[in-house]
Amino acid sequence: MSTYFTAILPPFDVTVPLRAELAVYPEYGSLQQGLRWSPPDQWHVTLSYYGALRDPDGRAETLRTVFAQCRRPTVRLAGSGTFGRVLWLGVEDLGEGDLDLLAALAGGSERDYVPHLTVARAETRVDPEWTRRFQRYESASWTVTEVVLLRSDPGQGGPVYTEVERFPLTAGRGGPVVGW
Repeated sequence: MSTYFTAILPPFDVTVPLRAELAVYPEYGSLQQGLRWSPPDQWHVTLSYYGALRDPDGRAETLRTVFAQCRRPTVRLAGSGTFGRVLWLGVEDLGEGDLDLLAALAGGSERDYVPHLTVARAETRVDPEWTRRFQRYESASWTVTEVVLLRSDPGQGGPVYTEVERFPLTAGRGGPVVGW
Protein backbone atom coordinates (compact mmCIF):
# COMPACT_ATOMS: atom_id res chain seq x y z
CA MET A 1 0.00 0.00 0.00
CA SER A 2 1.28 3.46 -0.90
CA THR A 3 1.72 6.15 1.73
CA TYR A 4 2.45 9.84 1.21
CA PHE A 5 4.50 12.54 2.90
CA THR A 6 5.94 16.00 2.23
CA ALA A 7 9.68 16.55 2.45
CA ILE A 8 12.56 18.85 1.63
CA LEU A 9 15.49 17.43 -0.30
CA PRO A 10 19.03 18.43 0.61
CA PRO A 11 21.03 19.67 -2.38
CA PHE A 12 23.72 17.36 -3.75
CA ASP A 13 26.59 19.67 -2.74
CA VAL A 14 25.38 19.57 0.88
CA THR A 15 25.33 15.75 0.86
CA VAL A 16 28.84 15.26 -0.61
CA PRO A 17 30.65 15.71 2.75
CA LEU A 18 28.11 13.41 4.44
CA ARG A 19 28.70 10.74 1.80
CA ALA A 20 32.45 11.06 2.45
CA GLU A 21 31.91 10.93 6.21
CA LEU A 22 29.89 7.72 5.92
CA ALA A 23 32.32 6.16 3.45
CA VAL A 24 35.04 5.94 6.14
CA TYR A 25 33.01 3.24 7.87
CA PRO A 26 33.67 -0.16 6.30
CA GLU A 27 30.09 -1.12 7.05
CA TYR A 28 28.67 1.79 4.99
CA GLY A 29 26.65 0.61 2.02
CA SER A 30 25.85 -2.76 3.56
CA LEU A 31 24.10 -4.35 6.49
CA GLN A 32 26.72 -4.32 9.25
CA GLN A 33 26.44 -4.19 13.02
CA GLY A 34 22.69 -4.44 12.56
CA LEU A 35 22.45 -1.23 10.46
CA ARG A 36 21.04 -0.84 6.98
CA TRP A 37 22.26 2.48 5.58
CA SER A 38 19.79 4.69 3.73
CA PRO A 39 20.81 5.24 0.10
CA PRO A 40 21.77 8.89 -0.53
CA ASP A 41 19.28 9.14 -3.40
CA GLN A 42 16.53 8.64 -0.80
CA TRP A 43 17.75 11.20 1.73
CA HIS A 44 15.06 13.70 2.64
CA VAL A 45 13.72 15.72 5.57
CA THR A 46 10.12 14.76 6.27
CA LEU A 47 7.83 17.71 6.99
CA SER A 48 4.59 15.77 7.44
CA TYR A 49 3.38 12.20 7.05
CA TYR A 50 -0.10 11.52 5.62
CA GLY A 51 -0.29 7.73 5.42
CA ALA A 52 -2.55 6.35 2.70
CA LEU A 53 -4.33 9.17 0.85
CA ARG A 54 -7.66 8.66 -0.89
CA ASP A 55 -7.11 11.83 -2.92
CA PRO A 56 -3.41 12.62 -3.52
CA ASP A 57 -4.37 15.18 -6.19
CA GLY A 58 -6.55 17.02 -3.68
CA ARG A 59 -3.71 17.11 -1.17
CA ALA A 60 -1.36 18.39 -3.89
CA GLU A 61 -3.80 21.17 -4.78
CA THR A 62 -3.99 22.29 -1.14
CA LEU A 63 -0.20 22.18 -0.75
CA ARG A 64 0.32 24.14 -3.97
CA THR A 65 -1.76 27.01 -2.56
CA VAL A 66 -0.30 26.90 0.96
CA PHE A 67 3.38 26.72 0.02
CA ALA A 68 3.20 29.40 -2.69
CA GLN A 69 3.20 32.12 -0.01
CA CYS A 70 5.80 30.62 2.35
CA ARG A 71 9.25 31.98 3.06
CA ARG A 72 12.35 29.95 2.25
CA PRO A 73 14.01 28.67 5.43
CA THR A 74 17.78 28.39 5.72
CA VAL A 75 18.75 25.10 7.35
CA ARG A 76 21.65 22.71 7.93
CA LEU A 77 22.09 19.14 9.10
CA ALA A 78 23.40 19.17 12.66
CA GLY A 79 23.75 16.61 15.44
CA SER A 80 22.26 13.13 15.61
CA GLY A 81 19.75 11.02 17.44
CA THR A 82 17.60 7.93 17.25
CA PHE A 83 13.99 6.92 17.15
CA GLY A 84 14.43 3.37 18.39
CA ARG A 85 15.54 1.64 15.19
CA VAL A 86 16.29 4.82 13.20
CA LEU A 87 19.62 6.70 13.24
CA TRP A 88 19.16 10.28 12.07
CA LEU A 89 20.88 13.62 11.64
CA GLY A 90 19.05 16.62 13.00
CA VAL A 91 18.00 19.62 10.94
CA GLU A 92 18.61 23.06 12.37
CA ASP A 93 16.58 26.07 11.25
CA LEU A 94 19.02 28.98 11.03
CA GLY A 95 16.33 31.60 10.60
CA GLU A 96 13.05 32.58 12.19
CA GLY A 97 11.32 29.23 12.67
CA ASP A 98 10.25 28.96 9.03
CA LEU A 99 10.96 25.21 8.97
CA ASP A 100 8.51 24.58 11.82
CA LEU A 101 5.97 26.74 10.01
CA LEU A 102 6.37 24.70 6.82
CA ALA A 103 5.81 21.51 8.81
CA ALA A 104 2.69 22.95 10.46
CA LEU A 105 1.27 24.16 7.15
CA ALA A 106 1.89 20.77 5.53
CA GLY A 107 -0.71 19.30 7.89
CA GLY A 108 -1.02 15.55 8.23
CA SER A 109 0.64 13.75 11.11
CA GLU A 110 -0.51 14.31 14.67
CA ARG A 111 2.94 13.34 15.97
CA ASP A 112 5.39 15.91 17.30
CA TYR A 113 7.64 17.10 14.52
CA VAL A 114 11.37 16.44 14.88
CA PRO A 115 13.16 17.56 11.72
CA HIS A 116 15.64 14.89 10.71
CA LEU A 117 17.31 13.03 7.86
CA THR A 118 17.34 9.22 8.27
CA VAL A 119 20.88 7.89 7.86
CA ALA A 120 20.27 4.22 8.75
CA ARG A 121 17.78 1.74 10.18
CA ALA A 122 18.66 -1.01 12.64
CA GLU A 123 17.30 -4.52 12.97
CA THR A 124 16.56 -3.90 16.65
CA ARG A 125 17.77 -0.70 18.34
CA VAL A 126 20.54 1.63 17.20
CA ASP A 127 23.72 1.19 19.22
CA PRO A 128 24.34 4.49 21.10
CA GLU A 129 27.89 4.51 19.71
CA TRP A 130 26.48 5.49 16.29
CA THR A 131 24.74 8.53 17.79
CA ARG A 132 28.00 9.58 19.44
CA ARG A 133 29.88 9.25 16.13
CA PHE A 134 27.63 11.81 14.45
CA GLN A 135 26.81 14.03 17.43
CA ARG A 136 29.04 16.89 16.24
CA TYR A 137 28.24 16.57 12.54
CA GLU A 138 27.28 19.84 10.80
CA SER A 139 26.65 20.31 7.10
CA ALA A 140 26.86 23.48 5.09
CA SER A 141 23.67 25.52 5.25
CA TRP A 142 21.23 25.79 2.36
CA THR A 143 18.09 27.70 1.56
CA VAL A 144 15.06 25.50 0.99
CA THR A 145 13.42 26.56 -2.28
CA GLU A 146 10.75 23.87 -2.60
CA VAL A 147 8.78 21.18 -0.81
CA VAL A 148 8.12 17.81 -2.44
CA LEU A 149 5.11 15.50 -2.09
CA LEU A 150 6.45 11.94 -2.18
CA ARG A 151 4.78 8.54 -2.45
CA SER A 152 6.36 5.65 -0.56
CA ASP A 153 5.89 2.07 -1.72
CA PRO A 154 7.32 -1.09 -0.14
CA GLY A 155 10.41 -2.35 -1.94
CA GLN A 156 12.70 -5.33 -1.64
CA GLY A 157 15.52 -3.43 0.10
CA GLY A 158 13.34 -0.85 1.82
CA PRO A 159 10.89 1.84 0.77
CA VAL A 160 10.84 3.21 -2.78
CA TYR A 161 10.07 6.94 -3.02
CA THR A 162 8.39 8.48 -6.05
CA GLU A 163 7.99 12.21 -6.57
CA VAL A 164 4.36 13.26 -6.98
CA GLU A 165 4.79 17.03 -7.23
CA ARG A 166 7.21 19.84 -6.31
CA PHE A 167 5.95 23.04 -4.68
CA PRO A 168 8.17 26.12 -5.04
CA LEU A 169 8.47 28.44 -2.07
CA THR A 170 8.05 31.65 -4.02
CA ALA A 171 8.02 34.22 -1.21
CA GLY A 172 11.83 34.13 -0.77
CA ARG A 173 13.60 34.95 2.50
CA GLY A 174 11.91 38.24 3.22
CA GLY A 175 8.47 37.44 1.83
CA PRO A 176 5.19 36.95 3.61
CA VAL A 177 4.69 34.43 6.37
CA VAL A 178 1.59 32.35 5.94
CA GLY A 179 -0.18 30.87 8.96
CA TRP A 180 -3.64 29.98 10.11
